[in-house]
Amino acid sequence: TVTNSHVASIAPRAYLDDSVVPVLLEGMKLLVIERPTDPLEFLGKYLLERSQK
Repeated sequence: TVTNSHVASIAPRAYLDDSVVPVLLEGMKLLVIERPTDPLEFLGKYLLERSQK
């Protein structure tokens, strides 16, 4: 498992690339496919749903 001290020692870019970017890109791909009228709300809901998994 990843510990808080391990996460704190990772460079900011590497941390984001490992933990945020993949999920964000998935959400952005869905935005392109679905083209909702409120893309920020759509992406926000997507990210909240993913954070519950």
